[in-house]
Amino acid sequence: MNKRIIVIMFIGLVLFLFGCPDSNVDPFVSDTPEADVTSVTKQTRKTAVFTLTSIHPINSIWRAYDTETDGVPLVDVDVSYLKSQNKLTLTYRHNDLPAGMYWVSIKEPGKDESLRLGLTVE
Repeated sequence: MNKRIIVIMFIGLVLFLFGCPDSNVDPFVSDTPEADVTSVTKQTRKTAVFTLTSIHPINSIWRAYDTETDGVPLVDVDVSYLKSQNKLTLTYRHNDLPAGMYWVSIKEPGKDESLRLGLTVE
């Protein structure tokens, strides 16, 4: 086989596996949620609703954290996504959703967990 063809095939394989060098998209990682407005007042005592500017599969797993990286998911805060309205809701399992910063991520089917989006509840 011609050496040029082998080099071109190798470059193609590298680009397929690792993406273009200037690309920020990883096909194996869920897309990071996005929102124009990341600070809202609670809708009810227990909930805060955010409108996302990104669209995600309905059969994904959403998680809330109290840190941007590391840590474990919060067990007292449920995250739900209503795709038809592109709304993300944080719901506290107890009395009042505490004001503060929350970090949400998504794990789409067959992909790794996304980076986290910071959301503020006032």
